[in-house]
Amino acid sequence: MYIPPYQQKKRKVTFHLIAASFLSILIFVGSIVYISAKSENMREECELQAQQKFNQLKEFLHDEMSAVQQPAENFVQHLYDTHFDFTDEESIYQSMEKLLEQNPNISGAIMAFEDWMYPQYADKNGFGPLIRRKEDGTTERLQVGESRDFRNQNEWYIRQKGNPNNLWSRPFLSDDGVIIVTYTIPLYDASGKFMGGFGIDIDLTQLSQKTENYKPFPTTTVVVIDEDLSIIMHPNPEYVVRRKLPDVMKRVGMEPDSETFQNARNSDSGIVYSELGPKKIVFFYGLVPGMHWKAILYCPVSAIYKPIDEMLATSTTTCGGLFVLSVFYLVYAIISYRKYKKSMTFICD
Repeated sequence: MYIPPYQQKKRKVTFHLIAASFLSILIFVGSIVYISAKSENMREECELQAQQKFNQLKEFLHDEMSAVQQPAENFVQHLYDTHFDFTDEESIYQSMEKLLEQNPNISGAIMAFEDWMYPQYADKNGFGPLIRRKEDGTTERLQVGESRDFRNQNEWYIRQKGNPNNLWSRPFLSDDGVIIVTYTIPLYDASGKFMGGFGIDIDLTQLSQKTENYKPFPTTTVVVIDEDLSIIMHPNPEYVVRRKLPDVMKRVGMEPDSETFQNARNSDSGIVYSELGPKKIVFFYGLVPGMHWKAILYCPVSAIYKPIDEMLATSTTTCGGLFVLSVFYLVYAIISYRKYKKSMTFICD
């Protein structure tokens, strides 16, 4: 069928006008839908990556502590199995020196006895033989009773005597200023009577330094607290042992009675968002498996969602470029259509 040239041109111009309009709308709407969906997916991925890193941090702490618990428990069991003479001072020192030699991750080992086991030390703060690892890697022998009455001053010994169970002590400063925590095991004589306690020490400063490897972002802060909210690990060493979580949070702008803080304090684990001054912060918190510790990881929201910002910048540039091209196409189609209308008016006149 014959189609006049002016009708062919009309169809062509109309097609370009419709196509350009449709393409512009499609790119505009499609860009919004794509960026929204991509942002949501990436948000979940970013949070998941941070959560996985946090879980690795908790597992790392658990594994590190378990790695010294087992040798300590094996050590005590071996003493029982071999009918070790707990009244021989030299044998006690030698056995603990051997334990430290075989386990370089242990910074010290101690035994502490009831006065009836060593009556000769009853008036000298009791007998508490200690082997401590020095900075040069060698060990030294100490007797804790020479410096203090551990029977009434050492938290771990008091707890063992009142509740004889294998447990971790609260962190404390050693005599030489090192922040340590002690894993303690009760000791019994052949009749089953409590005669004292055994403990191994872990240097928390070194352990805290290792937690830096589990920060998902450079701006992340890792904090570990004890059951009484005392700071166990923190980038600022002045906070460790000397401060509690409410004090530290208040220093960075969070009120201890805020909902965010209370959730992190009372719940076993979770994620909360809050604001520290002008910054939006995300908190990950959870119990360390097998411990009475709680790990807390917090960082700026912008750090977690940085990949999203980068994606938005790239997508916006790409989609914006396509939209500009479609607009040019639309302008071209409109101009062509107006020229066609003008030519048709001229022909009719």
